[in-house]
Amino acid sequence: TYKHQLKSAVTAVLDTTTRKLMVTMKVPEAETPFSMLGHSQTFIYTSNNKMVGSQDYLKKSCPTCMMKQVVSHGEESRKNTDLLKSEYHELGHIYGLELAGKLFDCEIPEMTSSGQQLFALLKSFSPMSKEPKVLMNILFSGIRQVHAFFFYFPRIESCGANFMISQSRMDPVEEIIFELDLMKFQYMDNSKTIMDGKKVAMVGNIVFSGLVKRIHHIEIDLVVAPMWRKSNLDLEIKRMPFMLQSKNYPEFPIVFHMKNRYFGIDRPFLF
Repeated sequence: TYKHQLKSAVTAVLDTTTRKLMVTMKVPEAETPFSMLGHSQTFIYTSNNKMVGSQDYLKKSCPTCMMKQVVSHGEESRKNTDLLKSEYHELGHIYGLELAGKLFDCEIPEMTSSGQQLFALLKSFSPMSKEPKVLMNILFSGIRQVHAFFFYFPRIESCGANFMISQSRMDPVEEIIFELDLMKFQYMDNSKTIMDGKKVAMVGNIVFSGLVKRIHHIEIDLVVAPMWRKSNLDLEIKRMPFMLQSKNYPEFPIVFHMKNRYFGIDRPFLF
């Protein structure tokens, strides 16, 4: 069972002269949120070669057997989990969003761990399983892979998921605007480009636009050595000060720095 609802709009404007990109995404209203609901289970079913609602031969050979049997580890293995803690709901209200994410009737062991959930999400965006290995294809293929997992659910265990995003009731955000300066952006368009090494830099703003604008300045710097033997990633997000409901939210920076280095004894993997 699968159902999703999306009532939104996305507008993209690219200025090739100044190399600036602006993407605007309309946030759905609370009455018509973006929502995705899915539930999957595996069952065994037997029937006669006639269109009847009973199985006479099954009753004769096994009186306690049922025509339809759900494959399951048992009721005790089915868990209900809230993917978003209370602090994330409060953070969403600050940014004018109503967020919800739940797993229900779920028997998958790794889904009950937040670390395993993050690992599964990151694995969906791994470039090793994407062709061609270009930035935009990796991004959109990862989104498609996550969507396909919930839609087709290639697992035997039962599991259900429900996600919802909409405007909050108070001080809602109407649009999310991405303003990106691509002057220093170098596109990794083929495997040879990555093998030769590359530096990718990008600056811009993420604006949660409503009656109150919540502006975040973002800077990304990625340096890749030849043959992908090592890489450095620097990410800085700086929330600009704003006032909401008579409360001041000061400037708040988040800095992320990651270094990767290949330590294998064989030849490194090639994209």
